[in-house]
Amino acid sequence: MLSKESFRESIYDLVQYLTKYELSNTAKKLILHYYNSSRADSARMKALEAVEKYFPESIPAEDEMPAELKRLLDDMFREADAWEKE
Repeated sequence: MLSKESFRESIYDLVQYLTKYELSNTAKKLILHYYNSSRADSARMKALEAVEKYFPESIPAEDEMPAELKRLLDDMFREADAWEKE
């Protein structure tokens, strides 16, 4: 159960970094809705799709990413993998 919560938090942290705003509970519910309604076949891709749907000014190419953004993305992917292994 803990990894589900840390997975969610990793998605929220990434969105908050991108938007530069703290997410409201409504925003968090919307992101979860995007995640749950995604037809992607992995937790990683569902999470990425939810982030991009919430914040369409899409994520820059990896070679243009600031280190912090790369770290947050890596965290989210690591959490997604852990979540899928449960």
